[in-house]
Amino acid sequence: LSLSPELLRMYNNAHSAITPNPTELYQTRWPIEGMHCEACRSAVLRALKSLDGVEQVNVNLETSEAVLSSRLRLDPEKVRHVVQSAGFDVKLR
Repeated sequence: LSLSPELLRMYNNAHSAITPNPTELYQTRWPIEGMHCEACRSAVLRALKSLDGVEQVNVNLETSEAVLSSRLRLDPEKVRHVVQSAGFDVKLR
């Protein structure tokens, strides 16, 4: 079976639009409630790093905010669940 270059290009273009770019990162900010010390920050950091697709996590104790860089769009309920499992909460808007 042989495909013409035009058909092959059309096929590749159609399917490449569906495939996500593996190098693209989504950056999201999450307000964290209940952190008071470095141990709290570390617990939230560990919990957020366990999420699938998360590449980088920065948890700021002073602003009570976590910034996540991920390859996938994160489900807010999953983020809240892992943070709650560490003993804290995420304030969803």
